[in-house]
Amino acid sequence: MSELVINVSNVISPLCYSVLKIEPYTACPHRCVYCYGRWYVRGSDVVAPRGVAPAMFEGVARQVYRKGLRPIPFRLSTLVDPFPPHEELMRVSERVLRLAKKYEYPLIINTKSSKIIELEGLRAT
Repeated sequence: MSELVINVSNVISPLCYSVLKIEPYTACPHRCVYCYGRWYVRGSDVVAPRGVAPAMFEGVARQVYRKGLRPIPFRLSTLVDPFPPHEELMRVSERVLRLAKKYEYPLIINTKSSKIIELEGLRAT
């Protein structure tokens, strides 16, 4: 699975559809019984950061911002929770959020984590 995908996805629900997505982590440790993501994510259950994800997102967001284009929202993680407990150390999703704020780029975020509430300085003004 690529860190940054610009394509129609057939693996996400039409109720949470987004053409643009960014995957900050490889797996999800929450193990929710209702999760369909574990059937799509092949390989290891080890949660690893996709370190290049923020830089790839920044490249797109910067171009859109500089050209004055209307941004199409990115979905921050489609198959795993973007704020696993590992986020405390790795902060990949937080870096993406800070870049989204810097470039005024909208994100769609679904999470069961309370980590997003704890992030300082990222509230919309």
